[in-house]
Amino acid sequence: MSAVPAYDPSPLADRLEFLGLDSAAQDRIARISPLVLRHIEPALTRFYASIARTPEVSRFFSDPAHMDHAKDKQGGHWGVIATGRL
Repeated sequence: MSAVPAYDPSPLADRLEFLGLDSAAQDRIARISPLVLRHIEPALTRFYASIARTPEVSRFFSDPAHMDHAKDKQGGHWGVIATGRL
């Protein structure tokens, strides 16, 4: 049985640095978290309604429940981003 390699945070740190998301920027994101969280659900609802009306992208979803699942997962993803702790 092989050992699980230790987590190496440097690739993430490199990507955050490339994006300009240093600790100060992450703190600013965290401060606006309530605003992001207040608006993410309505924004995703509009986004997925648009997807449902667009055959070129709606075909990637098997049914409305599949789309609802994706919307919920994306909402959770944005919730994590909004914490500013990337």
